[in-house]
Amino acid sequence: MAMKAVGPRDIALTLACACSYGIAPSMARLAYDAGAGVFTATTGRFVAGTVAVLLLILLTRRSLRLNARASRGALGLGLLSTVTSLGYMGSIFFIPTSLAVLIFYTFPLLVAVGAHWTEGEPVDRAKLFGLLAALVGLAIALGVEFDSLDPSGVALAGMASMGAAAHILAISRVAPLAGGSTLPLNLRSMCVALMANTARLGFQGEVALPAGTVGWIGLAGTMLFFTLGVTLMYAAVARVGPVRTAVLLNVEPLIAVAAAVILLGERFGPQQVVGAALVLGAVLWVQLRRTSYVPVRR
Repeated sequence: MAMKAVGPRDIALTLACACSYGIAPSMARLAYDAGAGVFTATTGRFVAGTVAVLLLILLTRRSLRLNARASRGALGLGLLSTVTSLGYMGSIFFIPTSLAVLIFYTFPLLVAVGAHWTEGEPVDRAKLFGLLAALVGLAIALGVEFDSLDPSGVALAGMASMGAAAHILAISRVAPLAGGSTLPLNLRSMCVALMANTARLGFQGEVALPAGTVGWIGLAGTMLFFTLGVTLMYAAVARVGPVRTAVLLNVEPLIAVAAAVILLGERFGPQQVVGAALVLGAVLWVQLRRTSYVPVRR
């Protein structure tokens, strides 16, 4: 199997994606505490993403065109993004956030297994050990409690995990069809997700906007960082590969914890330090085991 080295810029790109995704929830919490609705904020994020990606394409003078296969793939990506968002945000209504995050972040394991079957990515014991160690570290850092196992919440979080894994694997398959640029692909995916979320918001029948400056800063912040996260993720998967992207995204919850400490005044104790060290050690372990790969198309 042909190999290619992953450079510092590729790693930095993926970590920037994790940071953006990690900051977005705390910004959303500021908006929610000021009266914003979950469906309103989610739809707003896809509005911002669609506009931002379109402007970026126009400013860089990229082509908006995609061939028929890439366009169909973008439709699927948008639907997977919607499923992931719906499952993740919905699970928090039924089970503790920490438990929802833990279930959701089983997706790197699903990506590793899926990439083995779809792209020939080897899954050795060292990689599985690193992924499982990262999952244990997340459980420690998040202080997960299993006393509120509402079946609906568990099912939704599991749906989100499977959606995230499928989304990453699908990007890896569809991105080469887009001619080397992920921006037109991202734009079409955003449009599909925007239409789905707008329909969901319309079904709810109420737009709940935040009150006060802090609330609007939170809403604008979650829209900004979500847009950055999605755009960087598409580029990261195309450059780094699905498995390595998923592994590096394990640092996202740690960024979320740090953001909650800074923005929301939440506590970061010894338990979080131990869990964070285990996650970062596991991610570093997997990264040092081998270089990235060129996917084998089947």
